Amino acid sequence: MSIIFNEYEYAKEKLETGFKKFICWNDLLILAKYFRYEGYDSSEIRQKLMNLSIAYESNYNDINSGDRLDRAVKKSEKQSLKFPSEVYITENEIEKIRSIKNYKYEKILFVMLVVSRNNKMSYKNNGELYFINENFSYILSLAKVYATKNEGDFIKHYLYSEGMIEAMYPNNKYFFYGRDNFKLLYADANSPVKFIIKDLDNMLFYYKPVCEICGKEMEIRKRRKTCDSCYQEIRKNMKKNWIKNSRNKNVDR
Repeated sequence: MSIIFNEYEYAKEKLETGFKKFICWNDLLILAKYFRYEGYDSSEIRQKLMNLSIAYESNYNDINSGDRLDRAVKKSEKQSLKFPSEVYITENEIEKIRSIKNYKYEKILFVMLVVSRNNKMSYKNNGELYFINENFSYILSLAKVYATKNEGDFIKHYLYSEGMIEAMYPNNKYFFYGRDNFKLLYADANSPVKFIIKDLDNMLFYYKPVCEICGKEMEIRKRRKTCDSCYQEIRKNMKKNWIKNSRNKNVDR
């Protein structure tokens, strides 16, 4: 299940484009919250959800499947529709993330922090401790990191060993709905704000790679790990060394 940062626009889009064959539970709940936000009462929401189910599920039977609708309507009384929020990231958090010195792993930590803070997943325990409750494979996809199951497990172990994350429940890691749970040990809400993320769907635009020589942010991720200026300087020095070595070889002859 993916994270929907703007449930209002998501619901509007779904109502316009329709569903393929089946309305999943997450979509059903978002639609219930959307209709309630639009001012409909519980009975009206129930009817609208049933009409949609009949339209998009050929085998829909309200006697057998109506309880899903009832649960969605009831939950919509307690859960509000999610709108995109602004997420702040602090100077110390960026410094700690950058200390990993591996852009792929840094993106993962950045995404985990953004999602945790957007979902307001923190609690007080000698300070504010942030955590996240999402499948690690989904976190990787948000960070645009492509890894096999073994590679994902290695990354998790590495981030554990570096003291960046910790299991919320070491003896029961799949405690909430079959998802992974992690404490984010690098979160530091008390540090000055570095920047504010206003577009959560494009959160990685806010976390650019940096040149490993000068530390300057690079606009576009390239295969090389240096900015254009440092790359040109490296090439210039390589050319000088090549000319110098060629001359020394000619002298030796």
